[in-house]
Amino acid sequence: MRGPKAPRLPTAPPSYTAGKFDDVEPDTRLEALDFDHDDAAGVDLSDVTFTECRLRHVSLHEADLKSATFAESSLSDINAPVFSAPHSSWWNTAVENARVGSGELYDSVFRSVTFTGGKLDYLNFRYANLTDVLFSGCIIDEFDFSHAKLVRVAFEDCRIGTLHASGAVMQGVDLRANELDRIVSLAGLKGASIDEYQLQLLAPALAQELGINVD
Repeated sequence: MRGPKAPRLPTAPPSYTAGKFDDVEPDTRLEALDFDHDDAAGVDLSDVTFTECRLRHVSLHEADLKSATFAESSLSDINAPVFSAPHSSWWNTAVENARVGSGELYDSVFRSVTFTGGKLDYLNFRYANLTDVLFSGCIIDEFDFSHAKLVRVAFEDCRIGTLHASGAVMQGVDLRANELDRIVSLAGLKGASIDEYQLQLLAPALAQELGINVD
């Protein structure tokens, strides 16, 4: 049986000019800036558009990224015990080796985005829209996709503690060959692909959710 189609992923970036978060005003458009070893803790970056920008080894702890946009950009080795970016937009962007405690990304839009490596304690993707997104080599303690829409989303070599799927709509989602400890609302996985080993592990929870007595 044919598996789901692979995500369509972003291409490579241009040259950059050095940037500083302290110089950024809310609701501005930034192009081809390089933020390297900078600290945006507590900075108001709401409605800022990062186009072809690069963020490396930066702190985004409690930075206000509400309704921010990342387009054709890359974020690597970012640190954010609290990452607040609800209603944000992500297009053709790569995120590598992020360390996030609580990631508030609800009601956001992701298209052609890669998440590679990193330790992500809690990700809130409630009511988000994800299309052509890849999670590769990520450790995610808790992932909340409740009421989100996922199209051509793939997970590769990831470890997920708890996955919340209540009300989710999935099309071409590939969860095969990943560690899945617990799934809340298995019905939300309709449209996803899992392997036979995962099915065996999920069988008791599936029986319980369907009201099947196993004796």
